[in-house]
Amino acid sequence: MHRSVAALVPLLAASLCVAQPPAGGPAPTPQGRPIDPDSPNEWRFRLDLSGRWDFRSDFRNNTGDVQVGRAGFEFSAGYVPDSKWRFGLDLGLEESWYQFRNSTLVPGTGDPLGDATRLQLAPTIGYQIDERWGVLVGGLLNFSFENGADIGQSFTGGAIVGARYKFNENFTLTFGVIASSRLEDDWVVYPLLGLRWQITPEVTLESRGLGLELTAKIADVWSVVVFGLYESREFRLDDSGPLPDGVARDQRIPIGVGVVFRPTKDIDVRLEGGFLAWQRFTFDDSTGARIGRQEADLAPMIGLRGTIRF
Repeated sequence: MHRSVAALVPLLAASLCVAQPPAGGPAPTPQGRPIDPDSPNEWRFRLDLSGRWDFRSDFRNNTGDVQVGRAGFEFSAGYVPDSKWRFGLDLGLEESWYQFRNSTLVPGTGDPLGDATRLQLAPTIGYQIDERWGVLVGGLLNFSFENGADIGQSFTGGAIVGARYKFNENFTLTFGVIASSRLEDDWVVYPLLGLRWQITPEVTLESRGLGLELTAKIADVWSVVVFGLYESREFRLDDSGPLPDGVARDQRIPIGVGVVFRPTKDIDVRLEGGFLAWQRFTFDDSTGARIGRQEADLAPMIGLRGTIRF
């Protein structure tokens, strides 16, 4: 699954939270602020800034190595006209800096992928049927390309249909399907699954992209987290590069821990560290034919994230 899709899972789950109060107060919006069912025409906004560095890792059973840096933002806007409806729009931009060295993935070059950009736009509409059930539909518009590539050929799109069911005050489940096109590959249909489980007042288990995150509050403004994720990205390659108009695919599984500082309910800063338990890089030509595929060894990583809600 594209990371741009995977990253939406928590947002989609939250988009179905209208007028469903968990224990301790009214339901949060995706931005973490409560929705007042008696205050229509409310807007909620959220800005996430993030950066991560994946340290150098050798390719398995082959020459060469790779390291990757990323930075980006996601801006989310939500409009609540009443206790039933919620309209959302998510805009994300991510820059990635790949540094291959002596790679044999693509014949004729040891550095098959450089700087790359991912731009995502996702409109959503949620409707609350009753106290337990909510439904959601949405669209996915993505552009993913190496700098110098034909942006028009980097487009993928899709659609989302989902539902949310509240089993009790502490456990909710979001499920559905996502259909998405891919660069030089067939359309793919896969399940949408998200959960939020308030295990205790201080401990929460919830979805984070295609993975899970366990959060424990240890003080008024401090929490610790443990997480494991699956990430996937694909990029249209430079049309004048060693693999013109080809496609690079990057899959990885980061596992780590973090500490969260939240001085107010609308601001938090998170420092994360861990390792990449698995990495795989795949390169296809402009017709979709496989050119090279290699896995990389375990590598450390470090990341910083900040969120502002308003």
